[in-house]
Amino acid sequence: VVLNAEKRSVQWVVNKISDEENAGIIHTLFLKSAVLGGNAQPGEPNVVVLHSVGDDGKLQKGAIAHLMRGQNPMTPLDITIPGKLGATFILSEGSGPVTIAGNHLVAEDDLLDDTQEECTEGEEEKIENELGQSDEESEEETKGKKSAKRKATPKTVKQKQKAKMDVEDDDQSEEEEEPKKGKVSF
Repeated sequence: VVLNAEKRSVQWVVNKISDEENAGIIHTLFLKSAVLGGNAQPGEPNVVVLHSVGDDGKLQKGAIAHLMRGQNPMTPLDITIPGKLGATFILSEGSGPVTIAGNHLVAEDDLLDDTQEECTEGEEEKIENELGQSDEESEEETKGKKSAKRKATPKTVKQKQKAKMDVEDDDQSEEEEEPKKGKVSF
């Protein structure tokens, strides 16, 4: 979005073509930065105001950027605007140009993948009958089987090995630290 003296406001609205095409589609606008153009007037404040509808349904207004050439030519933004609400960007002061950069995310709102299907109780029973067993039979099978146990490894062996390795390391470092005996001449 670029705001300047000729184009002082820009409205971002998700156009609904039809309910079928937009069913399950979510639009979100992530604003990342506002940058003042290089040909902006020196010393002139450029203020960008955002108008949007809040969660309560009331119009919300607020300045999101105050830019001035030579002092503050850029500002980071961290603003998320849901597509259902939309937004209007207004250059309330200055002649710009001010560029607002960000990302427009279009995502599906499906809880299930296209390859997944929701299974009802009747369908579950049908599948179990096809397999030839019910919940009760599968529970009896699991109760009848004992789980195989494996031997636990003794912790003391591992600790002794670690301690032995530490002792060896200490011996090596002591050897390195010992000064060599011999004549010293100055």
